[in-house]
Amino acid sequence: MKLTEKCWSVNLDKIDEGYCYSKQSVYAETRNKAKSLLMQKYEVLDMILNGTNEEVTYLTLPVYRDKDGDKYDFNGKSLTMNEIENLIRKQERIDSFNTIIKNNNITHCYIRKRGSYCRPNCCGYTEFQSVAGIYEKEYAIKLAKSCNELDAIPIDNKTHNKMIIERIEDLKTRIINN
Repeated sequence: MKLTEKCWSVNLDKIDEGYCYSKQSVYAETRNKAKSLLMQKYEVLDMILNGTNEEVTYLTLPVYRDKDGDKYDFNGKSLTMNEIENLIRKQERIDSFNTIIKNNNITHCYIRKRGSYCRPNCCGYTEFQSVAGIYEKEYAIKLAKSCNELDAIPIDNKTHNKMIIERIEDLKTRIINN
């Protein structure tokens, strides 16, 4: 990807009580242009350099290349690498949903939120598939699309049924006969 804008930020570690300031960044071709923009855009003149009683000036303004904030050309848009990665993840997520919808062998899904499965009727969460709710794939996809924290996990019917039968057999061993 082609770099379109270089990001420059104030090094708040070199500013007295820098933790009190929010990140201050600009886009410019050179350090000097970035310093000029930062001096105009933010109140950096009110800052004091760490270990001194000197106010920040154009010459002493601690600026660094913030490569995490750089922007790149992506599909005709100028975006940060983080924004590009988020778009790619979002598209991969949509593609996976479309694959599930198109696969006629998949009839049901689990719904998972951050590693825990939704219980039946979306009432609570569990770590165990054998206790998880099963949902028709259309409903699971619809729900997962509405919230980025949710995933629709396709169910292999044969494997699922075997697991449930084993769970039932295990539970039968705990029945108390009067």
